[in-house]
Amino acid sequence: MRRATIFIALFAILPFAGQAWAACSVSDFGVDNLEISIDQCRGRNCPRLNITGTLVNNCGAASGARIEIEARNGSGRVVDSVDGWPGRTSNLSPGERVDFDLSGMMSFERSMEDFSVSIVEVRVW
Repeated sequence: MRRATIFIALFAILPFAGQAWAACSVSDFGVDNLEISIDQCRGRNCPRLNITGTLVNNCGAASGARIEIEARNGSGRVVDSVDGWPGRTSNLSPGERVDFDLSGMMSFERSMEDFSVSIVEVRVW
């Protein structure tokens, strides 16, 4: 009888076993050291925006996150946005940090005045 009770108890717990990794959300990730600068280079694709930073997994489980960077003009209207997966298709371990470079992905516009970064999706690979 004891074996049956243990089996039933384990069977009841199994559906919740994977929830540790599934519980990661966009609020469990952060971006440090976001730097956006304008490269006044010469050439067809200049000036050019340099966008770098570090994605940090503050979740208790391994997962990945997609970030989005938006550029706004003086009225607050979004003039351009880019997004990407800094860890590519790899999970970041709890506490792990990964540098990203989205330079060249967003076209420079003179009307750009403000930039924001947000975590928009979390996935387990």
